[in-house]
Order: sequence, then structure tokens, then C-alpha cells
Amino acid sequence: MISALVALATRSSDWGSDVVFAITVFALLALLALGVSTLLRMIKRNRVTDGYKRAMAQIRAFFKAEDDRLQEYEPFPPTKRKVGSGGLTEMVVVFNALIIAALGIVLGTVLSLWVASVLGALGFVIALILQFRFIAGCYAEK
Repeated sequence: MISALVALATRSSDWGSDVVFAITVFALLALLALGVSTLLRMIKRNRVTDGYKRAMAQIRAFFKAEDDRLQEYEPFPPTKRKVGSGGLTEMVVVFNALIIAALGIVLGTVLSLWVASVLGALGFVIALILQFRFIAGCYAEK
């Protein structure tokens, strides 16, 4: 999508820069909507997977109690999900933060390049922090 926006912005046409600006903002908002829905879906997937792992641990504990031969059987070490471990959810968070940064840059260029740079950088950092906090809260819920 980014290459299409660059091609649109650099081609000569009868469209004014305001039309290209509006298309760019809309495209970035559409990408952000897709990114947020992907993030929510991945969080749900991770929580369901964690529930299945807990259920399997309970089943294994039942059989361990019934059969001494299974006392050493531990196929998966018990771990807690950690935010920032570099999984797919974290990749979506980074992509969403980059989209927010791009949106800040595009909107900031209306005022100045300096404002665009600040909006982009602040948008990226704030989006990262808020999304990681949101994920941590979702994983902390039981």
C-alpha cells in the first residue's frame, strides 16, 4: 500500500495535493484498523491457547496422581506469557506504531517538517507504550 501511495503522490495528474493527502490519510487509517483488529485477534488466540495449556496441565496432573510412572513426565515447562518476548503479537504492535508514526508525519506536514517529525516520533513511542500496556492487561486477566 505504501508503494501505491508513493506512486500516487509522485505521478502527474489533474488531482490536487489535497486529494492525494486525503487518500493517504484514509489509507493509513484503513491500515491501522486492520492492524488493531489483527492485534485483538492475536490476543484472543493467545488467551485461548493459554487456556488449553492450563486444561492439559490439569489432565496431566490427574494422570500423574494415578500412575507413578508419569511423575517425571513434563512435556512443557510451566511458563507465563511475557509481553515483549518477540512474538507475532509484538510484531503487530510495532507495525501499528509505525502506521501511527506515518499518520503523524503525514498530518504534521500540513504545519511544518519539524512538527511532522515530532508527531511521528511521539506517535510511535506513545503507540508502543499504550499497546504493550493493553496487552499486559489482557494477559493479566484470568
